[in-house]
Amino acid sequence: MSASVESRREDSGLDPSDENPTTEPSGALDVSDRRRLVYQALAELSDEFRTALVLKEVDGMSYEEIAEVIEVPPGTVRSRIHRARVELRSKLALLLKPELL
Repeated sequence: MSASVESRREDSGLDPSDENPTTEPSGALDVSDRRRLVYQALAELSDEFRTALVLKEVDGMSYEEIAEVIEVPPGTVRSRIHRARVELRSKLALLLKPELL
């Protein structure tokens, strides 16, 4: 059973808080900045890696479906996606590092 906002305020004397960082103005900016950095890092990937990764992660296609679309064996799709993830992770680490300082 959930308590109402009013009853929680009365019980604790405090306003309930929303701990989701995207609901704060600064949190929304952080999400927007991170999204921009992800797009930037994706743009730096080779076309073959970016295409395979986007088809998998954004379009939700299976390895077999991607293989048909880009006309390569499923093993090649798996390899490209793996390598794309490794490169993307590395690029994002470099792009986010100044943000952590």
